[in-house]
Amino acid sequence: MDAINTDGTCDRVELQLSALSDERREVVLSSLQRARKNLAANVVLINKDSPDGLSAQLAKTVLGQLRGNLDQANPARSKYVGIFYDVKCSGEATHRPNLRIPPLQRGEASLKPLLEAARARLIPQLPSGEAAPDGSLDAGDFLLDGGTGNVGTMHKAFQSKDRVSKSFTVLKDVNSVDARHERVRGVGNIRQTETLLIVSQTQIAVPPVKYPTYPGGTYGDVIGPVMLTPPEQQWRADWSEKKKIFGPEQFIDVGGKLEVDAPDAKRKKARTDDTIEPVFFHSMPETFYTELLTAFNIVGVIDCNAGEGTCALACYRKAIPYVGITFNTQHTARLMAHLEKVTLGNMTRDSDPLQVRRGCAVRAEAQTGARAKAETQAAAKGGANAGKQARRRPRQLGAGTLWR
Repeated sequence: MDAINTDGTCDRVELQLSALSDERREVVLSSLQRARKNLAANVVLINKDSPDGLSAQLAKTVLGQLRGNLDQANPARSKYVGIFYDVKCSGEATHRPNLRIPPLQRGEASLKPLLEAARARLIPQLPSGEAAPDGSLDAGDFLLDGGTGNVGTMHKAFQSKDRVSKSFTVLKDVNSVDARHERVRGVGNIRQTETLLIVSQTQIAVPPVKYPTYPGGTYGDVIGPVMLTPPEQQWRADWSEKKKIFGPEQFIDVGGKLEVDAPDAKRKKARTDDTIEPVFFHSMPETFYTELLTAFNIVGVIDCNAGEGTCALACYRKAIPYVGITFNTQHTARLMAHLEKVTLGNMTRDSDPLQVRRGCAVRAEAQTGARAKAETQAAAKGGANAGKQARRRPRQLGAGTLWR
């Protein structure tokens, strides 16, 4: 199984159920089943093409009742529901998609319905339980423009003039961006920045804080440097499966040639159904979302583009309710399976917060099983003395992806 680190890199963990006794195997399987239920309870995926409509689906989730907390006496203690939209995960360019950022289809017409559906279920409430006054909606829209000049179009999705906005520059680590290219010619041809636009009905009042990982804090207008996940460690699928995840509407025709000095793609061969590649070439890493959740006092997230689930994982680690909007039922099913695999892999590591809260039995029993297997193998090779040596140095969980 893959254990995903918060910076997007992954380790491979082997959990050998066959090495456990029947009793211990039952304990591990029970823990894994509880983990799946916890994931399903905290991370909800809904389809944007469902005939029930987005608003009706959202109303049935925990975020249908969850409100932020607008503290007028001490605004710094206010809590917000975050509505996220990343244009980079809204589709895929049909030509050189690992280099081209998908454009904002149909301009604000594609963005506005998602934002309106997400905001419609938010009824602001004061700590006293009374309804908040007009103009104090307890939500903030966090919009990533992909670095392609979509900020103006995104502003058009908000008709009301009674809104305030704040822009941050997201700086990406140049080496992690360059890792997605075979070579770069010329000067200044790697795009490292994009704009994070935060829009709300009232000024989001949070105290200036330092980011947990990145240098600086909310008192500055730059977030980063963001270390992007290497392509080989992202959620990957073959081309035939990927076409089902996206559906025809999410593949966007982008014609024309790139600039003469534009970076060359690593993959030059034509796609076949067996071609393995990242499902979402340009998604942000989990660490980036963790920074936002912490810095802006976010207590719930509606993600208009669930993408490969990095925001969902960030929310799950922090026990923050998450609802992600997917392209279709195929995207929903495959993304949830991916999140389950990552979550179960993370539960086997001492350094992961999910392991501390939910996976102690999994790791303890897996290590017990690994130790027992090591002792058996050592005894077969060297007798009792070798068995004692194996007990002193139990084998750690190693590389591999076997799920036995």
